[in-house]
Amino acid sequence: MAVSTAIITINPARETMTGAASRNSSPTCARRRSAVDRRGAVMIGHAGLWFKNGQNAARLAILNGLTNRSRIVHKTTGTVAPDAWRGLAPNPGRADSQATTALPRKTPQTMTDDALDLPGGFARIRPCRHGRMMYNPNDAYVGRSLDVYGEYSEAEASFLRFLVRPGDIVVEAGANIGSLTVVLAKAVGPDGWVVAYEPQRIPFQMLCSNALLGGFANIEARPTAAGAAPGSIAVPQLDPTRPNNFGGLSLQGNEGAQGLTVAVETIDSLALPRCRLIKADVEGMEADVLDGARATIARHRPMLYLENDRRDRAPLLIRHVRALGYRLWWHTPVYFNPGNFRGATENIFPGEGAFNMFCAPQELAITISVPEILSDDSWPTP
Repeated sequence: MAVSTAIITINPARETMTGAASRNSSPTCARRRSAVDRRGAVMIGHAGLWFKNGQNAARLAILNGLTNRSRIVHKTTGTVAPDAWRGLAPNPGRADSQATTALPRKTPQTMTDDALDLPGGFARIRPCRHGRMMYNPNDAYVGRSLDVYGEYSEAEASFLRFLVRPGDIVVEAGANIGSLTVVLAKAVGPDGWVVAYEPQRIPFQMLCSNALLGGFANIEARPTAAGAAPGSIAVPQLDPTRPNNFGGLSLQGNEGAQGLTVAVETIDSLALPRCRLIKADVEGMEADVLDGARATIARHRPMLYLENDRRDRAPLLIRHVRALGYRLWWHTPVYFNPGNFRGATENIFPGEGAFNMFCAPQELAITISVPEILSDDSWPTP
């Protein structure tokens, strides 16, 4: 399988985290087996601080307690997505169905494995590639993919894994049920942290369930929307028992609409001590997320991974990111992975995939085998 290599040179003046290789070779490797227990104790110990002194103070105390080791690294090397996963197509949100390069296959699972259907008809738990997952089998994309394949957008998950390192802090806006959140949480490890925003009530509850099912104490799930400024927004309540694309709900233009009112927060309000990656899949509101993260971006210069699947609005987001001093690349992974976890051979998403942009600060030296965005009106072509 042909792969490309991403080499990211970090500005030595900027605080970063120790890479996996240096951690694994250190004398503390044996002690890492108890890291989750220690981390849980830290979180329990700071529970009172969380409510007494505010979330930011507690978060800072927790993160400082997890990162008291050496944290300097200047270069990271890792494999990124093969060219065959790129699946470019001229229509928004669609991708080439001809990709045949498979991701590593685990032991195939069958529909007779220990699936658990919960009362209500909209929650199912099954073993999946990244652990046991709760999902809605009525969901057209994420839930259906987890049900049939035991994974969701695995090419995207693989790409994200190579962007982060043990000990990193990641922010995910629009986490849905956490199908990619758990991937990031596993990649950053017990010394890392993932802040996951999800404003929809039931997907948020499933996000929390999946964090617990996977044993991830490093996921901070927030039942809010990430936006440009503090406020509130109405979130329509979709019937979970009826088929729908629950991950495709857009809150754009919902001011004054009917629905459950949820808070809108800014990423800047988190006051993170560092940030490696901001991922946003918020159905057309990615620019708002970035506007609420301007201080974080200016201070920490994180990499960005943004959905940009609306062709008529794509130039606006491209210009928005360029103005922050970033280079951009298209990444359009197909949904179907021939080497999926359950060994299913039918492609139930023919010609479909995600339209995302990988963005890195101009000061980082990066080599990556996906198309660079060189103009504001750029759009992937077959």
